[in-house]
Amino acid sequence: MTLAQAVNRFIDHQYALSRSPHTISCYRRDLSWLIEQVGGEHDISSLSSTDFDRFLMSPKVTTMENDQTKAAISIGRTRSTIKAFGRWLFEEGLTHSNPTILIRVGHQNRKPPNYLTDDEVRLLLKTVRAHKGWQSERDLTIIILFLQTGIRLAELVNLDIADINLLEKRLTIRAKGGQIVTRFLNGKARAALHSYLKSRRKFITESRALFLSQLGERISGRHIARRLDEWISKAMIAKNIHPHSLRHTFATTLYSRTNNILAVQAALGHSSVATTQLYAHLLDDSLEAALETL
Repeated sequence: MTLAQAVNRFIDHQYALSRSPHTISCYRRDLSWLIEQVGGEHDISSLSSTDFDRFLMSPKVTTMENDQTKAAISIGRTRSTIKAFGRWLFEEGLTHSNPTILIRVGHQNRKPPNYLTDDEVRLLLKTVRAHKGWQSERDLTIIILFLQTGIRLAELVNLDIADINLLEKRLTIRAKGGQIVTRFLNGKARAALHSYLKSRRKFITESRALFLSQLGERISGRHIARRLDEWISKAMIAKNIHPHSLRHTFATTLYSRTNNILAVQAALGHSSVATTQLYAHLLDDSLEAALETL
């Protein structure tokens, strides 16, 4: 089997695993660089660890177009792609051993995420509520759903009307990895959805989508991000806030109210508490800042 054929099979496998479009896009781009360097017709069984090492040291991986060194997180992402590809080759029996087993992906210190304080949340919601019209009501419901459930952008975009059960206080989500999970809808989320659904039913459309664009089609993640950016600007909040920032806001607020990192882990659907631990550190930093002012 050639390298190009193996890469295509690997990408197909990622689709089968329901990986996110962003992850698949990164895999495809990184492996296209590997093909560019090694050659698409190269026999996959003859690939060695040296071939992968040379690739990871190549300018394509380490250097930007302006000759500046790439950020460590960018290089680490490519290294992670190569490790995943090498592991898959071995597990599929396409190589006698894992040629990437010795490649190490260093732990990167994650940049603390932007999130909204309680006062900023109140200001944002007040700003949206001050505007009338169907689009404003839709945007308000979207923002409240982010803030009250911690839902991801892709999960929210994929919501259908049938996924909302106000009587049972439950929201059905198609989560990462293709899992179907349910989330609790608290009073604020139920009230917003109840009001929005009455307006949503007036739309004459065959779409099952919960949230619609002006054209009566399922709203896109890019449209949501653009609308949120507009509302943040109108509220005069001087932060770089995007949809995932509202998920961070949900997690940070929940941890500050419960001081229970396992509850936050369950609410976010994280497989490892190590990922969730970030929010505990954020609150620790806030506590230290508060203590400094005493």
